[in-house]
Amino acid sequence: MFRRVSKVGQINVQSIDLSSQLQIGDSVQITGRSNILAVQREHEFFFGSEGSFDPYPIYKRSIPLPPVTEPLYEKKDNAVGTIYVHQLSVIGAAGSSIIHVGSSNTIQMNSKTKHIRQLSHRQDEKSSKGTKQEGRSYRNTKGRQRVQ
Repeated sequence: MFRRVSKVGQINVQSIDLSSQLQIGDSVQITGRSNILAVQREHEFFFGSEGSFDPYPIYKRSIPLPPVTEPLYEKKDNAVGTIYVHQLSVIGAAGSSIIHVGSSNTIQMNSKTKHIRQLSHRQDEKSSKGTKQEGRSYRNTKGRQRVQ
């Protein structure tokens, strides 16, 4: 790997999270992985047994890399041994991403996200005395029902 000096005049990054990286300079290998389980509910509550990736097969599957079937030709002309960036401004990096000024042999980034939205269902039920009671029912990720 050709080694160069990386110079950044000014950098402004507002947010870096979820297995993301900011790197200035050379690297041999960069690997980032994030597994995210995002449950959004209309009303806040938590079933104590939630938060495991086990029920979701997406987290167990590997991501296949496409085969390289054509010849790869590469020509580099590194006439100057310096990478210079005057100004870099980034709003945010998330979900296993990289902001990199420099050289790298290998970069592998992997992000798996499962989004679940659970909305409440309003039910009008008549009690034995004939008055209406309004309740909300929710289903958790394992199908059990909870009524509030």
